[in-house]
Amino acid sequence: MQQLVFKGSEFEIVSFYMQNIAQYFLFGVVLFGLGWILQNQSSLVIEYEDEEDLDFEIEEGEAE
Repeated sequence: MQQLVFKGSEFEIVSFYMQNIAQYFLFGVVLFGLGWILQNQSSLVIEYEDEEDLDFEIEEGEAE
C-alpha cells in the first residue's frame, strides 16, 4: 500500500533528526544566549562623559 510505518522505528526517526538538526539547534541556542548576555551587560557599553571627546575637527592646513 506504500504507507509509512512509524511503529517500531521510533528510535531511527529520532536518531535521524538528532543527527541532522541538533547541531543547528545548539548553535541557535548558543547565539541566542550570547546575544542575551551582551544585551544585558551594562559594563560593555562605553559611555562618554564629555561630548567633546567625540568631536574631531580638522583644521584647514591638516586636510591636505
